[in-house]
Amino acid sequence: MINKTRLIDEFIELVSVPCPSKDEKQEAELIMAKLRELGLEPEMDKAHEKTGGTCGNVWAYVKGTVPNAPKLLFEAHMDSVAPTTGTKVVRKNGVLYSDGTTTLGGDDKVGVAAMLEAVRALKEDGVAHGDVQLCFTVSEEIGCLGVVSMDQSWIKADYGYCMDIGGAPGEITYAAPKLYDIYVTVKGKAAHAGIAPEEGVNAIMLAADALSKLPAYGRLDSET
Repeated sequence: MINKTRLIDEFIELVSVPCPSKDEKQEAELIMAKLRELGLEPEMDKAHEKTGGTCGNVWAYVKGTVPNAPKLLFEAHMDSVAPTTGTKVVRKNGVLYSDGTTTLGGDDKVGVAAMLEAVRALKEDGVAHGDVQLCFTVSEEIGCLGVVSMDQSWIKADYGYCMDIGGAPGEITYAAPKLYDIYVTVKGKAAHAGIAPEEGVNAIMLAADALSKLPAYGRLDSET
């Protein structure tokens, strides 16, 4: 059974540790210590050699008790949107907030805490289950770099779930509107500012005019 109090306390502990993208080492060490307490043998891959970060992705394996059951992978990322150092959690009416000086870090410490608590519950309740693989990735917030740099031979599961989305249990997000950066160069037309300024085209004004045509708020279209 999931212990809600323990889950919340662990979440608060996880977000208290600095975890900016490319510098998740402290968070990784905390998670690995927790995995060892659960009797697991966590490993760290070498994704940081490609990302330029301070640590790689953290992996752990929970041996199943049901032969031939599908092997499941659960993934969550360790970094949070900056500022993410010195997070202090405030509870108001049953809801957790940061004190306003940092982000809360719910993205994605909620996923990390949920995975750790699920393993505890499996072990405490003795629930029959197949093999479970856990993966805690780095630098998600700046382009999913931990996943992109992952050695996929480490994956031993038949099915995987990314614990990084809100909504009702059972909903699966399989697409996102943005994982691409679009760079636009606006070119104007040079003219002499004193003799014939009207013959020029100001690139800044041209760009501003184009941006002004976009909606002031809300979706740009059905996909964005």
